[in-house]
Amino acid sequence: MDYKLAKKLKDAGFPQGKECDEKGFCSNSGSWIAEGADNKTTKELVEIDFNWKRENYIYIPILEELIEWCGDKLVLWIFEKKWYCGTIEDDLGEKSDRYLDATIYDACKGETIEEAVAKLGLELNKK
Repeated sequence: MDYKLAKKLKDAGFPQGKECDEKGFCSNSGSWIAEGADNKTTKELVEIDFNWKRENYIYIPILEELIEWCGDKLVLWIFEKKWYCGTIEDDLGEKSDRYLDATIYDACKGETIEEAVAKLGLELNKK
């Protein structure tokens, strides 16, 4: 996940870490990214920035955290080397027991599963 998508998650209200110590290091499973630091690990960033301050970084969640944020009615699939993510809706009465919400397919595709699920979360959590 790149900085731009992580920033969108933060702006949409995705939690930015928990149980942090006095230096700002947190016990999350994900990683942290600073603007302009795409594709660097937290360890690499700390080695570069000895004055690491949590407020200068944005949290990159793991897949499980993204799925939890999206809720329990999501579906993933891959087509032509792209990942897609959508929701399954219930309560359609006579039409069907379940259907895929096709209105967000294109908005929720990505090169990785995490990117597709993050985009679905953004759609579901629009402010």
